[in-house]
Amino acid sequence: MANEDADTAWIGKSTACSKSIASAISLLTSVKEMAVDGAMALGLRDVPKLLFNAILDLMAQPSVTRIELTALTMDTCPCDFTTFSSIKELVLKDVTPYVKPGRAACTQLPTPLAIDDPQRLQLLDFTACGSIIRSLIFSSLKMDVARRITSPRELWIGTIGWNEDMADGWTDLLKCSAPIVEKYTVHQDSFQPLDHPMTSPFPPEVLALTHFRELHTFTLIGVFHFFDHEAHNPVPYLLKELDTLSRTENEVKLRRLNLEFDFRRIDGEDEEDLDIRESLLGYTKKDIWAKLDEILVQPAFGKLEEVCITFEVTYCELPDKVWARAKGELLKGLKRMGTREGLSIKVEKFRQIES
Repeated sequence: MANEDADTAWIGKSTACSKSIASAISLLTSVKEMAVDGAMALGLRDVPKLLFNAILDLMAQPSVTRIELTALTMDTCPCDFTTFSSIKELVLKDVTPYVKPGRAACTQLPTPLAIDDPQRLQLLDFTACGSIIRSLIFSSLKMDVARRITSPRELWIGTIGWNEDMADGWTDLLKCSAPIVEKYTVHQDSFQPLDHPMTSPFPPEVLALTHFRELHTFTLIGVFHFFDHEAHNPVPYLLKELDTLSRTENEVKLRRLNLEFDFRRIDGEDEEDLDIRESLLGYTKKDIWAKLDEILVQPAFGKLEEVCITFEVTYCELPDKVWARAKGELLKGLKRMGTREGLSIKVEKFRQIES
């Protein structure tokens, strides 16, 4: 079970034979990445103390640079891993506290580290864990060492299951972290039907790009099958925010803009390849591309070097001739950007390796 040369250690829901598991964990001396997946039902208070301490000891090893916590219930103030100085990437997905903090806005927020501080977290990635994010912010106020967690170079946010807790956590994080974030990704990561409780409307507040004063790379990943529903379509919100950004008096440092549109079928649909010929071709003919073109040629975006538009078409039926037509239609809408010197326009399709 234990491997001294293991790069990754997975510790799942089972807590049987906790003494043996804890002993095995202690043999892992060169783990680089650590994931704790509760499979929707694990509370860390329910983990036997011996095993829990072994997990924390493993997290604290100097070799561990990435920690990923998924589907867990934990104490309100997750201070333990904020003090692990070797961590470079922290991923939190559907992590909830036993006792939620009050909804009152933070009256004081931690000051972020300097943009060139080597102690800064390289990546903070979170989804459906607003209360934990607020707890991290409170920790940063109490412990100076924890400020590195709320000073990430790169920020990822998933919009699945967006609720009041996420809105509150995002409001505070936006104020204390956004000003020094250099790479930012918004991921509309739901493949459940619209009536599924985790398929929430797209929250436009995550596109408050005017707060990201050091931002040089922005990525939006959207699920195309929701775009016919206004409340779930992020593109109009993005166009509005980019237009606002084009009129700001502050310097816009954006160099790369990535737009990814996922055409894969949502869960529960037929398993045959999805015919997207009409939907993709229709989408590339929309006026959103001309609007994007008009915005991004404004002087404010003078530092923009690359715009990459990608379509995820795994398990989709898309003949090469149709793709060529769709790509041509889209590029017609971006004709002014296409002639601007120093700006590269890429339109690509992406297909995962199908096993």
